[in-house]
Amino acid sequence: MIEKKIKNYLKKALGVPVWVEHRENEPNSFVIFEKTGGYIKNTINHSTYAFQSYGETLTEALKLNNKLLDYMMMFEDANVKLNSNYNFTDTSTKKYRYQAILELIY
Repeated sequence: MIEKKIKNYLKKALGVPVWVEHRENEPNSFVIFEKTGGYIKNTINHSTYAFQSYGETLTEALKLNNKLLDYMMMFEDANVKLNSNYNFTDTSTKKYRYQAILELIY
């Protein structure tokens, strides 16, 4: 399962918790990711993932996001393409975050 590989890879590379769902008592910095779509063509998987990088400040969220992008572009288990990348601060919880949408082909 590619999600387990992504999670383990990013956890080691980023040094912050990486989850596929929110937890209670979350730390200031962490990453949440989820598959948002995909298809298979000629036995090749094309999947889209949303990666949300959280930080105590907007600058910290941006730095974590940029580090995540650097490492994901080097991810050896898939060809990774950046679809979009933007400030995605959660106004309901007042948590700073950036979101990167990546397409993985594997």
